[in-house]
Amino acid sequence: MDGVDPFDPFGVFSERRPPEPTTPAPEPTDSHGGAAEPVRLDEQTAEPVTAEPDAVLADIPAMPAQPATILDHALAWARRGFRVFPLAAGEKVPPKGLAWKAEATTDPAKIKAWWAFEPRYNYAVAAGEGLLILDVDAGKNGYAALLDLDIPETLTVKTPGGGEHRYYLGPDVANSVDRIAPGLDMRSAGGYVVGPGSYFADADGAKGYTGFYTVAQDVPPVVAPESLVLLAGTPKEREQGPAVSIDDPDDIVFAIHYLLKDAPIAIEGRGGNATTYAVAARVIEIGVSAELAVDLMAEHWNERCLPPWTREELLTLCQNAQNYAQSRQGSGGVAAAAADWQGAVVLQPGPAEISAPVTDAVVDAVCDEETLAALLAMSPLLGRPILAGQARPATPWLVKRVIPRTGVGVIYGPSTGGKSYLVMDLAAKLWQGLPWFGAKVPDRSATVIFAFEGADFAGYRLDALRHAAGGDQPAVMVIPAGRMTPAGLKSLGPQLRGVDQFFRKKFGLGVGLVVIDTVSAAGLAEKEDKADDVAPAVKAVQEFAGIVGAFGLLVHHPNKGGADMRGSGAWFNNTDTVLRLEVTEGHPVRTLVVEKVKDGPTRELGSFALESITLGSDEDSEPITACVVAPATKPSRQATGGTAHFEKFVGAFEEAAANRGASLGGEPIAPLTEVEDRFKEAVAPHYKASSGVRTAWMRCRKYAEEAGIIRPVRGERNTYSLTSAAYQAENANAAF
Repeated sequence: MDGVDPFDPFGVFSERRPPEPTTPAPEPTDSHGGAAEPVRLDEQTAEPVTAEPDAVLADIPAMPAQPATILDHALAWARRGFRVFPLAAGEKVPPKGLAWKAEATTDPAKIKAWWAFEPRYNYAVAAGEGLLILDVDAGKNGYAALLDLDIPETLTVKTPGGGEHRYYLGPDVANSVDRIAPGLDMRSAGGYVVGPGSYFADADGAKGYTGFYTVAQDVPPVVAPESLVLLAGTPKEREQGPAVSIDDPDDIVFAIHYLLKDAPIAIEGRGGNATTYAVAARVIEIGVSAELAVDLMAEHWNERCLPPWTREELLTLCQNAQNYAQSRQGSGGVAAAAADWQGAVVLQPGPAEISAPVTDAVVDAVCDEETLAALLAMSPLLGRPILAGQARPATPWLVKRVIPRTGVGVIYGPSTGGKSYLVMDLAAKLWQGLPWFGAKVPDRSATVIFAFEGADFAGYRLDALRHAAGGDQPAVMVIPAGRMTPAGLKSLGPQLRGVDQFFRKKFGLGVGLVVIDTVSAAGLAEKEDKADDVAPAVKAVQEFAGIVGAFGLLVHHPNKGGADMRGSGAWFNNTDTVLRLEVTEGHPVRTLVVEKVKDGPTRELGSFALESITLGSDEDSEPITACVVAPATKPSRQATGGTAHFEKFVGAFEEAAANRGASLGGEPIAPLTEVEDRFKEAVAPHYKASSGVRTAWMRCRKYAEEAGIIRPVRGERNTYSLTSAAYQAENANAAF
């Protein structure tokens, strides 16, 4: 493995690539069985062979020359009659959206099309249709169990974990884990194994090994002995329902969402074992294998348990849930639910109710909180009951009372106002675990910024952050991106998971913040002023960030007046947090306002200025600079030309608000038309012509808006609130 970065074997974050085999790639044979090169995968000499078009698996000889790429391996394996399909780069699971049971093929054109889309794919071999694959797990002493079985040698692939995949011919049998013997798993119809030539990266470190799958014994597969078939057993009789795939990418995402959002937390002494079994059973029901269920629970759920479970304990519970669950594995997944409903149910007005079958015995067994929680968990529409006195999960804040740990939000402000620098500062505080404008950061996390504009300068900004941090590299990454649809964003799930694992390996931190900079450059909403376009875009960002349990933050622009966000009100209504950047022309100090936050107060969060950092010199000896955010004190409002009679403006506003008896958060609110009438009546004696009165009104209103003294009230036409800044300005103008 010399020259391969185990944390980045495919060069996602660098230009490095896995080492290429020294043996040159052979001329490919066609799908009708042309002559093969006399070199085998194990680099031994072999006699040339010719495959007939109708050859069966047992008739196809040893694989010819060692392929140079994973695609070549997949094509060569397909020429031997094995049905293949792609797996995500460096992983053991299919790409999102691939229905691998239906798509597995020996067609070279289809295989080439997959790898043309993503050359770094691994590939899998589908079992079934006459092919049985015995999976020998070295970590469970599978080789010792193998010695007790009188089975012949056959085509064998060595796994990077030290185990083997042994290929046999025979009837469909039951897919199983440890059923034949501890450490011996069987893959038949509905199962698959990773194909030789693929590379397992172990991105999250859960397995503890990396490496290539290689051919250990290159001979044609032999017929499975009857003893092995009998030990494997016949396929389980399942309850009636649609065909499902295990470990389908959509179901994996569904399971992660369940673990992050809905799964109850196991607490020792409060039925923790029953809770964990119920969670494992639900994940298995969704359509996840026991082995992958352990990985998902360990990554997305276990750390919140009190105390966390060991991996061995989780494996035992997941295997028990898989072996003894009453519900058919996969019956609660995305595809199964869709198939169950399509054409089978007439929807009535109102929300549909979907629930697993519940027997009277289950209901009668409810005797405490844990058994009730297990009953409620049988429906995807219900969560765990909440009662007074329960242990509460860890704080849900990314930034306390400002940004939730998960969800989606918006930060908006004028161009050149410093939004990107402010996002960088937020990312730095999340990495350092330091308060952001005085708001606590409960847990450290990393940030990834998808830069749809301005990526050329992002490196300098990151360097400035590093300089301000004393030379330590911040856990912040910027990825240049092109315009995309919501579906295009969600398709980047594997890449986001890879970024998350990169941060975990390098910094020991998971991604807590995913930034889309900016809304307009990303193009996620075809029309920013149409709620039907905005809502799916916001939801896509939330779901995309949710893949790694992070918060999604959109960077947006204000409308022409600068008093509100540009576009549809759905940008505000469909988000959890809205942050507004206030910039006063001519003033270097900006102010960040929390305009909306669920379960938190709206308020001015703090003020800042941009501090220039010199990073070096360019080829013309001119300084290279970038900015960082520096705390600053918001200046008091001062009188400026054209604010004569401003005290009368404030008085008119107060009278109009008092007349209506209206206020918002303690601030008076009133329609500006009523304020204008009262103001003009008050200042009219000071002017000979009505034009002077009108000019005084326009100047006072303009100053009040620009200085943040009045703010529009969302949802109320031409209605404003009067802020506390009004009285500072009024005092400053008292002489007029």
